[in-house]
Amino acid sequence: MNDFKTFDRNSIPIWRDWANPNNTFLSIKGYAEFCDVLTLHHLDKIIESEGAAVEIGVHHGRYSAAMNYFPKNTKLYAFDIWNEPLQNTGPTQCGTNEMLTFQTEMNRKARFPERIVATQINSFMNKRKIVDIIKEPVRIFHVDGGHDVRHVLNDLSIADEVMAEDGVVIIDDFFNMSFPGITEAVYLYLQKRGPMIPFLQVGWKLFLCSQYKHLQYRDYWVEYNNNPESVALGKNFINDVDVAEYRIPIYAKMGLGFTVR
Repeated sequence: MNDFKTFDRNSIPIWRDWANPNNTFLSIKGYAEFCDVLTLHHLDKIIESEGAAVEIGVHHGRYSAAMNYFPKNTKLYAFDIWNEPLQNTGPTQCGTNEMLTFQTEMNRKARFPERIVATQINSFMNKRKIVDIIKEPVRIFHVDGGHDVRHVLNDLSIADEVMAEDGVVIIDDFFNMSFPGITEAVYLYLQKRGPMIPFLQVGWKLFLCSQYKHLQYRDYWVEYNNNPESVALGKNFINDVDVAEYRIPIYAKMGLGFTVR
């Protein structure tokens, strides 16, 4: 059971950095807000194993810096096409020197920059190479590369090959109307009965885990979501913005057209 009654938000080191007016994270270009960081904090607690973190599609690295913050993520493998704008099928067209910008931002602002392995690569054209680069089981895998169906399915297939048994895959922009290919790809993946199934959605991010861990992870978030203290704390976290829009959908035995097997 989670002791939310004694929960102190200042006990989260990354919260102190994120909330600090002089914080480093928010000065990095990218898409990661405190709800994303809070979710990563809880994932870090419930994923017991140590292992790598992987991100496909990192831009300048705001989410990368958040993933790199946690010591149990022994390496962060960052993959992006960066200086090849004509191949970029994601939402941001990257120009020249983007990889250098990422490396500079990480060296200055990441907690463990020495753990970051950055590779300029097109994941769709180099699946086997990426699998070979990742040399350890992966506990957290963030899919934010190409946003069309074939690219998302490709990146999910990479995750299937490298995930630790208790690892979590995070898919960005799920049900974002600007990128329908991502949602279509998720449904196709589930119809093909891939090894990972959804247990959580926060904002535009969908979280998948193995069937082995599904009930444990789902129940953790059910407890968190239903606890009055957590809602009150959430309201404090987001500076009195209406907390209702931040309530977290929990996927139980049925949802998104899949059945727990």
